[in-house]
Amino acid sequence: MNPTGQPGRAPASEAPTGAVEDACVPPAAGLTTDQLRGVNCVWCGEKLGLAVVDLGVRRDPQCPWASWSPRACPPCHRPRSTGGSR
Repeated sequence: MNPTGQPGRAPASEAPTGAVEDACVPPAAGLTTDQLRGVNCVWCGEKLGLAVVDLGVRRDPQCPWASWSPRACPPCHRPRSTGGSR
């Protein structure tokens, strides 16, 4: 709760960034529209089904006012995850 007694969001500096470091996610400039929207895997480009890994909303460093929502298929995410979960 914030000082007004209302539930609030964590500041951006405290918000989780996901299990994959930003350096591991390909740059937005080289991705298709479906990869940017999270419809296709950010790495292999295949259409995603029910089993997906959400990589969180990202800001584009070249367009700070724009954001994108990468997602991945589990086989592509596993070798790149920093959490080590199986």
